[in-house]
Amino acid sequence: MNKNHILLIIGVLILMGIASYLGYQMSIKATSSETKIVPPPFLTSTVIQKWSAVAQGKVTDIAGRNLVLIKNEETLAIPISETAKIYRVDVTQEVEKPEEVSFEDIKIGDEVGVPIEIIAGRIEGSSVTILSQ
Repeated sequence: MNKNHILLIIGVLILMGIASYLGYQMSIKATSSETKIVPPPFLTSTVIQKWSAVAQGKVTDIAGRNLVLIKNEETLAIPISETAKIYRVDVTQEVEKPEEVSFEDIKIGDEVGVPIEIIAGRIEGSSVTILSQ
């Protein structure tokens, strides 16, 4: 082999190395930009005054005015408002007529529905419906 062939092979190898390096760097930048998760600011915004949702699950713990619910192996602790109304509904009846009961009537193992309000980033239950069967 003459000297020109060797220089040509070395030049091609250097170009391949540079191309590989640039491809690797671009893939790192693309991967790192895709993994950034930015939480939506509306959950903690002071402009938004109130959000509402419904939590439903089985009561696993009661501590003071807090209920801990579980559903699909996921738990959530919900503080219940002092002014919250508590209802019991028998879901086996054709006409589901809610009966107003007290907070103390909620038992561990009860299936409940809790309308919650998200105010300034924290949640609070505004009422509780015990679903009797």
